[in-house]
Amino acid sequence: MRFAPLLLLPALLACAEPAPPTTAEAELEAVRVVTMSGQALSWEELRIHPVLMQRPCSVGTLVNEEAQIVGYCSRGKQCRTNDWRPVMDGCEAARSPGMNPAPPGSALEVAGRR
Repeated sequence: MRFAPLLLLPALLACAEPAPPTTAEAELEAVRVVTMSGQALSWEELRIHPVLMQRPCSVGTLVNEEAQIVGYCSRGKQCRTNDWRPVMDGCEAARSPGMNPAPPGSALEVAGRR
């Protein structure tokens, strides 16, 4: 039973308290709390690319008109900028994910009327 103490070692390590956060980690968390509690930015303020604004319910990455990634979303909702500022949802709740009505006069819209 020389190995019995070695079996207890993982249990002791699991009970150990986690190390306190470093100063940099604490500052980063404070910045996130402050920025996330602010007013949400609109897609227009971020100058989101017009192509993305045509189908907002399928957006996962917010890209501006200069083709720079400025934030991330989950299907057009729960959006955040790269620096953790909140962004208004681009996808309306009434629409299904990735679905926008067909433009008037398009083949899809004409077929839907039949």
